[in-house]
Amino acid sequence: MSLLSTCNNECRRVGENRSANQCREGKLSEQPVKSEITGTVWKILSNAGDKVAEEDQIMILESMKMEIPVLAPDAGTIRKILVQEGEAVSEGQVVAVLG
Repeated sequence: MSLLSTCNNECRRVGENRSANQCREGKLSEQPVKSEITGTVWKILSNAGDKVAEEDQIMILESMKMEIPVLAPDAGTIRKILVQEGEAVSEGQVVAVLG
């Protein structure tokens, strides 16, 4: 069975539609969602198991009195939220995992 066939079968199982490029790039497996800034988790908007579209807000960080959204890099399902509200995060820290 080809990688694309395997990917398409898995995507159908989880109710997602992925392209051949996404499958070749390994986007079928877990994908980390990283903080782009150093700040504090102000509000978590998604939970494990939620389906998200590309660029949906997953959480909001606060830094220097500004609210900065953390966006889903691709469509998928939230597998894990790795932080809690009020927790300090660093730039580049993995805050969630998409699958």
